[in-house]
Amino acid sequence: MRCKNMKRLISRYIDGEIEPKNETILLEHLERCGTCGKEKEAMVSLHKMLAPPSQIEPSPQFMAGLNQKMAPRNSFASYVDLCIDLWVDFFKTSLVDCLKPVSICIVSLLFFILSFYLGNHFGTRLTTEQPPSRKQVVLASFDKTMDISIFNDVPRNSFASAYVNVLKESKK
Repeated sequence: MRCKNMKRLISRYIDGEIEPKNETILLEHLERCGTCGKEKEAMVSLHKMLAPPSQIEPSPQFMAGLNQKMAPRNSFASYVDLCIDLWVDFFKTSLVDCLKPVSICIVSLLFFILSFYLGNHFGTRLTTEQPPSRKQVVLASFDKTMDISIFNDVPRNSFASAYVNVLKESKK
C-alpha cells in the first residue's frame, strides 16, 4: 500500500477504530517506512495534547469539611444563628450598596438645582445694561473709521456742507 493510504490507517489506529487485518498491514509498513513512522509519532503526540484532562480528585480534608458544613442543623439555636448571620450580611452589603446610587442621584440633583439657581441669579445681573442700539454702533464705528474734521473747509451752502451738518447732528 501507498503511504497516502497508510496515513488514513494511522489515524484509525490511534483512535482504536482499525480492523485487525489493516492493523497488521500498517504495523508492517511502519517497520519499513521511516516517514510514516514519524507521521505516526506526530499524530500520537497531537492526540495526547488534545485528549481531555484526567479528572481531579479533591483531597479527603476538603470533602470532610464540605460534608460538615452541609450537615443538617437540628437545633433551633443554630437556625437562629444562621438567620441572624444572613440578616447581618444583608444589611452590611445590600443597604450600603443600595444607598450609594441613591445618594449619588440626590447629590447630582441638588448640584443641578444649585447651578440653575446661581446661573439664573447672576445671569440676570450681568445683563441689566441695555445693549447699544444699531445707530450707536454705526456711529461708533463711523467715528473710528472716518474723521469729520476733514470736511471743515467745505464751502457753505453746498451739498457737501449739508451732508457734514447731518453727520455732526447725528453724532450728538
